[in-house]
Amino acid sequence: MIIYDKVHRVNCNLCGQDNTSLIWQNGEDKIVKCRNCGPIYYNPRIGREEYNMDYYETASKDGYIQAYEHHLDQIRLAKLQKIKPHGRLLDVGCAFGFFLKKAKERGYETMGVEISKEASQYGIEKFGLKVINSSLDKVNLPPEYFEIITLWHFIEHLDDPFGALVLLKKCLQKDGILVVEVPNEFNSLFMRLRGIKYWRKEPITSPPRHLFYLTPATLKCLLQKSGYRVIKVETENFSNEKFWSKRGYAN
Repeated sequence: MIIYDKVHRVNCNLCGQDNTSLIWQNGEDKIVKCRNCGPIYYNPRIGREEYNMDYYETASKDGYIQAYEHHLDQIRLAKLQKIKPHGRLLDVGCAFGFFLKKAKERGYETMGVEISKEASQYGIEKFGLKVINSSLDKVNLPPEYFEIITLWHFIEHLDDPFGALVLLKKCLQKDGILVVEVPNEFNSLFMRLRGIKYWRKEPITSPPRHLFYLTPATLKCLLQKSGYRVIKVETENFSNEKFWSKRGYAN
């Protein structure tokens, strides 16, 4: 279950304007695109206070645990080690801690932030991880401390991705690296071949799990606006349409 509060309308997180065209609609649920700078987002939306264990149990039925514990984290760590083979690593939205567990085993000094109490406890008790049970905006992180910050399928869930990236920039060492991975829902080859009708066949949950639908271009713009230097943006198919993603590296 995701705990919600009242419906509210939002402006574009990138340019701050409210000038949109309709991309998708299912009843009262709408996805719009900013005419000024291109981000696609859910608007109006219902605010979310927290995720509890029901959210992760539902996700695990779709292969969340198995995918993250095995295939995805192996790919992520292999790429990360080529850039930063060691150092202090913060994983925000770390869920059960599978990625942190593997990173710790490979020598990284790890810390996680996770809003779900149940998922946080799992990582702490099962793997002995250091995980802070909190939302990102309420946690007190040390300035210029981490050499690596990872956001695996995290910022698309936030009301304010820009604010989160600015906050994390303050925690990153000057030569540190931020890695952001998000679903490539509206710009992947799969979506271009299937088209927007795909969402009508398998509709977005209402209220949605994802509030933003970033393309490689809008992800790059968001990182740059937040004060990062973008090193590269890449797309990857994890042999599962649910994990067709793009990844941005920045510092």
